[in-house]
Amino acid sequence: MPNLEYKLLMFRLNTETNEKEIDDEISNLLNDKFGLNICNACETWQNSENQMYWQGEEDTTTSDILDKHGYTAVCDKCFHKLEEQENN
Repeated sequence: MPNLEYKLLMFRLNTETNEKEIDDEISNLLNDKFGLNICNACETWQNSENQMYWQGEEDTTTSDILDKHGYTAVCDKCFHKLEEQENN
């Protein structure tokens, strides 16, 4: 991944478009090419299919926990932290 991060940084430095457009373009590239998305809680890139919990695509309890905290998608680690908070 460091090679990809370097390329993305170089893309940002050499582009004259605004930061929102760049971020959207990078996000789309990472999602489309590599199946990655950002965790809403810790803002790290994760594998969309097997490392994240999604609002509306999981069971009711999971969706309720995500909804309560205002998240659309979180990584496994963050979800387990949220789940622990709910159980305490």
